[in-house]
Amino acid sequence: STAAATPTPTVSAAAAVVPPPAPAVTYVAPSTANDVPSSVVTPKTVVNGSTVDSSYLPTDAELEGTAIVTMAAGDEAGLTSLALMQSLRDVGTRVPRLVVLLMQGGTGSADCHAAGSGCNGSNAAHIVSQDILDAFARLGVETRVMEPLPTTEFTKQVAGGSRSFWGMAFNKLRIFGMTEFRKLLWFDSDT
Repeated sequence: STAAATPTPTVSAAAAVVPPPAPAVTYVAPSTANDVPSSVVTPKTVVNGSTVDSSYLPTDAELEGTAIVTMAAGDEAGLTSLALMQSLRDVGTRVPRLVVLLMQGGTGSADCHAAGSGCNGSNAAHIVSQDILDAFARLGVETRVMEPLPTTEFTKQVAGGSRSFWGMAFNKLRIFGMTEFRKLLWFDSDT
C-alpha cells in the first residue's frame, strides 16, 4: 500500500507583513504557590535554590545597539530566515534591529539561475530572490551582502567544500566583525 504524502508547508515572501505593535505584558504575582499552574513562570521564581526575577524587561536604552542576526546563502535559507524574522515581528520583539547576512558563494537565488550567465555575488538578488528581499524590506529587516570567510586548511576539509551546508556554516563567524553593535544575538534560521 502507498501512504499519502503530507504536504510540506511553505513560506510565501509575499505574505510577510509588519504586524501591529505588541500589547504590553503585565505580570501578576499569585497570592499563593497553589494558584499557579506548573507551566506558568511567575515574576519571582526559585531555580536551583536561587531566586530569579523573570519579570525584568530591558529598557529601550539598554536595547540600544542590539540586533538579532541570521544568515542566508540561497532561496531556501532566505525563506527560513524570512520565517524567523516574521516570527520575531509577530511576537513583538523589542530588539531594535533585525539583520540577515546574505552570504556570497552559496547556492544562489532562483533569479540568478534564471538569468543564466552574469550572476554577480555582490548583487543581493543573486543570493536570494528579489521577492524575498522585498519581504525583508516590508518587515524592516536589514540585509547585508557579505563575502565568505577565506578558505583555510580547516575549511578545505569540510565535506562538499566551502559551498556546502557545513562549509557555509563557518561564515557565522562574520558576526564578530559587526563591531558597530553593542550586543548581537545569533539565531540559526533553521532551528
